[in-house]
Amino acid sequence: MIIAFVGIDGSGKTTLLSEFAKYVVSTGKKVQIIKALNQKTQFMKNYNSVRKKFFEQHEDKKHELNVIGSYIMSFDLLQQSELIKQQDSSDTVTILDRWAICQQLYAKVWMATNDFTNIVYDMCLEPDITFVINADLNVIEQRIEQRGGANEFENMMSLRRLRKLYLKYADGHDKAVLVENNGEFNEALQKIIQEYENWNQVNATTEIL
Repeated sequence: MIIAFVGIDGSGKTTLLSEFAKYVVSTGKKVQIIKALNQKTQFMKNYNSVRKKFFEQHEDKKHELNVIGSYIMSFDLLQQSELIKQQDSSDTVTILDRWAICQQLYAKVWMATNDFTNIVYDMCLEPDITFVINADLNVIEQRIEQRGGANEFENMMSLRRLRKLYLKYADGHDKAVLVENNGEFNEALQKIIQEYENWNQVNATTEIL
């Protein structure tokens, strides 16, 4: 089973993901957590180094850089997707911290959407459940300030647009589940656990039939 946690920065998705992973382990399942486009990987370190040099030399080409970046990151995600497909097994729950929809929505916000990346993201695996973690913007802003403030990708204007896109995505996709996380953490976690158990029950019944 493959589950994705998505949502804007400050929504609390990684905290919920971590607690959900503990629950799954407590049921006897193995858990594999994968952070898509992890900034700590050598690939992303190299990409960010090149990105910094490019921007220093071509400060007026930020949009071009965003488009180039969308090509690079989409293909890296596809490679991750193929590995995850190979590793998927019935006794392991793979939990994705961000996934393709995150990059697609960021591309829309930064006007870097293009045909190539759309094809690549369509080729990436679709999780069995995608939890879209949402919170009020004032709550999100407080959380971001508590961890040191916003970076270039987390200004409130872009986050406001991203939030609307995530809500639209959650409303329009059968495998997406909207989870409100405005401070009632246990309620949010219990909803995630219930959706997970419902999925298991439905699929167990399907296998018997």
